[in-house]
Amino acid sequence: MMRAGVNAFALCAVLVLSCGCDLNFGSSGRFIPAPTAPELSSPPVRVARLSYLKGPVSFRPAGSDIWTPAVLNRPLTSGDELWTDAGGGAEVHLGFTAIRLGSKTDFGLLELSDDAFQAKLTEGTTAIRMERLEQGEVFEIDTPNASVAPTGAGEYRIAVTPASNSTDIVVRSGEIEVTNAKQAFEVGAGHRAHVNRSHLMNEIQAAPPLDEFDRFCRRRDSEEEGSESKKYVAGSVIGAYDLDGHGTWGLEPELGSYWTPRVDPGWAPYRFGRWAWIEAWGWTWIDDASWGFAPFHYGRWKRMGNRWCWIPGKPGVPQVFAPALVVFVGRGSARSQFSDRVAKESVAWLPLGPGEVYVPAYQASRQYLMELNAAIVNSPMLDEAAFARQSYANRSVTDAITAVPRQILTSGQPVGSSAIPVDARDAVEMKATGASPALVPRLESLSAWAAHGVRVPEPPTQNSERPVVMRRTPVISPARFELTLPLLEALPGKPLDRQTLDRLSRGIEEERE
Repeated sequence: MMRAGVNAFALCAVLVLSCGCDLNFGSSGRFIPAPTAPELSSPPVRVARLSYLKGPVSFRPAGSDIWTPAVLNRPLTSGDELWTDAGGGAEVHLGFTAIRLGSKTDFGLLELSDDAFQAKLTEGTTAIRMERLEQGEVFEIDTPNASVAPTGAGEYRIAVTPASNSTDIVVRSGEIEVTNAKQAFEVGAGHRAHVNRSHLMNEIQAAPPLDEFDRFCRRRDSEEEGSESKKYVAGSVIGAYDLDGHGTWGLEPELGSYWTPRVDPGWAPYRFGRWAWIEAWGWTWIDDASWGFAPFHYGRWKRMGNRWCWIPGKPGVPQVFAPALVVFVGRGSARSQFSDRVAKESVAWLPLGPGEVYVPAYQASRQYLMELNAAIVNSPMLDEAAFARQSYANRSVTDAITAVPRQILTSGQPVGSSAIPVDARDAVEMKATGASPALVPRLESLSAWAAHGVRVPEPPTQNSERPVVMRRTPVISPARFELTLPLLEALPGKPLDRQTLDRLSRGIEEERE
């Protein structure tokens, strides 16, 4: 019964996604397009990055109950959760904020949207270094004892101890607002508060001396502050500081600044890493390189001589996260030697070049598309027609195309070791098919080990049962993967829009039965 309800909803979703219109029915009950197409639902313009891992760290993707090994460079969004086991540690970057997790810490993202970051901390320690907080932006960490909200730039530390049912809050600089069941109060720079769910356990005291975790966090901060690469890219580009020490910067009159990585022969962009399905962007690239975030979600790639170079775009223009700035290609003319069997059983892609428009597979407003391409594209023609007309300069570059069997992509396995050679003559003849492959995700597409029974440390079961104190209710509620699957099967490769995901997550389909 539930399956039938979901499939009926899937048909409606297909119509919406395929025409970009609201549902509208005439007196006969027949579907007709809305007279005026509305602004489409767009995913967030920002994302968080898993930028550092130490020791045993586990990850549970949104929409799943399965814990898997955490992977460096994983884009994180609403509903994702991290657990650092004994001796483990992790770092998450979000715009101008770094969030670091100590050992035995359970940290989950409740909401990550354009104007709100809300997370829960049910056990362990997190340190937050915030360079700035935009006007109107919400930043909130919810614990079982209190909700904690920095009011602006500063250095903060929050620790939850389940054994004593308490939360410890330390403010090195800045100011933080604390709300529990009975009261709300502020903690200023150089002070500390120790609270349980209903009251302050002690009066506000002086902050304690730095410990080993504090000193580690400050070393990481110092490395970022001294980054040369941050001079060449927009401040909204996550991970630019990691380029230091892994390549060199240059200047080209027409392209502006560019970065050349130090890589092994045979390296090409989007070849050494894996694909994952992440709502609401769909197929998303996760690179293996320690520096492999900024160059694969912002900017463009160009071959200069025998080197690949990354062009970040205009440094003064804010940039929007993209899941992967590539175009997928398939067999073109009959002259192509890319055999029918290989073409049917594999999937291939190449990096977009300078000035080439990126039109994602997910629904997005025109304003979003403009912002997505503004730093790198001068043409105002940001639509599917412009995408189809492009020549794709990298298609004629030897060894620029990467191809793998389809199951390698959908199962999240490493691409490099499974790549299929593509002859340069075939590459020129291959036809662009879009920004996403027409492939339906599987459970293991959410995280590479999700369906393979790999055992990893998990947080104590009681952590998920401990309610947290919230100042606000998260607007975004991630949908279960099994509920989204019938809709994803209807339009392979196209992520669901935000409204559809919200309806599924809030159980509307069950109510319709």
